Amino acid sequence: MINLVDIYWVAAILEGEGNFRYGVTSPAISLQMSDLDVIEKFRAIVKLNHTKITVIPRDGYKTQYNTSLYGILAIQWMMTIYSIMSIRRKGQIKNVLCKWRDRKFVLESSRKHNRAKQFGVVVSRDEIVNNLIKLYSKVNNISLEEAGILVNNLNLQFNTTVQ
Repeated sequence: MINLVDIYWVAAILEGEGNFRYGVTSPAISLQMSDLDVIEKFRAIVKLNHTKITVIPRDGYKTQYNTSLYGILAIQWMMTIYSIMSIRRKGQIKNVLCKWRDRKFVLESSRKHNRAKQFGVVVSRDEIVNNLIKLYSKVNNISLEEAGILVNNLNLQFNTTVQ
């Protein structure tokens, strides 16, 4: 289980070095810096074991390292740290969440998802948010009602509610 200190650490490092965006197909959070140990700690906290660290050599400068979160994991972290971010970062996160909220997702990854894509299965935002509420409840060891309230409170800031 992730502790509060780790959540604040992730928020702080993303406040200074992070990038929040809606990529070509999904929401994303990127972290790029010259400190490999910080990148590795970030990946450990956010449970980002399946992606690689990109090494960006630069003549005359320190080597840069980059790692990214995509999809639902990025959304979960954006929602988790939103309230403790600066106004500028909140604006970036809000922009991504609004784009995500209004879009329908075609399942893309894994064999199961590729099969679903082959048959044109589309998952609505409500289904994803309901799954997010369940996951948020489990990860934070709180009731579904409490998790729903937290997600609703975030969405209320966007003038919408989760049903």
